[in-house]
Amino acid sequence: AATFDQNSSFFNVSSGSLHFKNCEVTGVFGENGTLFNSVNSFVFFVNTGLTVQAQTYCCALSSLDSRTEVKKCRVSAVAQTAVNFSVNGGKFECRNSSLRVSGHLGRIAELTATTTSMTENSYNGDFDKKVRGVVPVWCDKSTVILEDSKNVSAGF
Repeated sequence: AATFDQNSSFFNVSSGSLHFKNCEVTGVFGENGTLFNSVNSFVFFVNTGLTVQAQTYCCALSSLDSRTEVKKCRVSAVAQTAVNFSVNGGKFECRNSSLRVSGHLGRIAELTATTTSMTENSYNGDFDKKVRGVVPVWCDKSTVILEDSKNVSAGF
């Protein structure tokens, strides 16, 4: 676990590879924070817990033009605006995982120009009040959804 006062990322990977298996990773930030930030990289999590907390904004994984795989994981983000995965470009796969956001607003995933597969996940939103139009997974028109099945959602 790590605690940060400033806006920052805990792990940064660029043009590299990051693998976590059977781990627990926690980051507590001041105003804003991102647990993992990847650019043009391969990021793989299996049977791992990711927890991120901040006052205003937090994100468990921010990814740009990377390949990300999340399998059998537990991911939790807590902030006024909380996001589990912010993915722009590349490939994103999430399977058999428990995903939670807590705060005022939040999303499990925000996908832009991404190829994605999301199956057999549970999406949980715990918000201070119900906000209309908030969906657990948001994607733009250029995102290609290869798989979206057997996901369950509560609180959105």
